[in-house]
Amino acid sequence: MSSQKYTDEDLKRIAGIKDDQFNDKLEVLLEVVADIQQKVNLLPKMEDDIKALQSDVKVIRAAVTDTSREVHELDKRVAHLEAAL
Repeated sequence: MSSQKYTDEDLKRIAGIKDDQFNDKLEVLLEVVADIQQKVNLLPKMEDDIKALQSDVKVIRAAVTDTSREVHELDKRVAHLEAAL
């Protein structure tokens, strides 16, 4: 243990430094919390967007399947016509 005595001025300076450090850390923490709140607020909208995208993907898959089936049938008809010539 040190037997060093601190003056009131030393203690005020140390307290000021610690106060600044605490305020800086608190400011960073508040920024992180604000970012988290913003992301949490976006979640419901993102879920709605994802549901809409899933629905769109189902429609696109159905259209691609139908188009593929029609192209296959067209290929068969063209092959029959070419064989008939």
